[in-house]
Amino acid sequence: AGGKMALVAAYADGGEDDGERPQPLYVDVTWGELAKEFSLLGYIAFGGPAAHIGLFSKRLVEKKRWMSAHRFLELFALAGCLPGPTSTQLSFALGTVKKGVLGGLLSGALFQYPGAVIMTGLGIASANVLQTPPEWLTAAASGVS
Repeated sequence: AGGKMALVAAYADGGEDDGERPQPLYVDVTWGELAKEFSLLGYIAFGGPAAHIGLFSKRLVEKKRWMSAHRFLELFALAGCLPGPTSTQLSFALGTVKKGVLGGLLSGALFQYPGAVIMTGLGIASANVLQTPPEWLTAAASGVS
């Protein structure tokens, strides 16, 4: 158990402890960057929480260097303990770590926004179709009851 955590800790510090203070490796994030990343992730993240978390890790930790892998894993563990989809909780946590509570609300809302809009649109369209269903749909449904 110690070997894997030591590797994660070394990666998070930027290498082995050589007595020198490592240079900051992780970037500060602007409000615009936070909004851009979570808007994009909301539209491209398909496949459920496991896929979302993989995208978060690849994009925000490895590519953008928003935080260490160690911190990401801590947030992931915390998000897994909360009710609801882990990826949704993690989206709030990532924004909160980078920009406080308002950042968490922004990141969480933007990550969920595309799915909410699409499902609302489908619900409205379905309701309109079911108000005056086409003849083929009435015929198909009559055999079900």
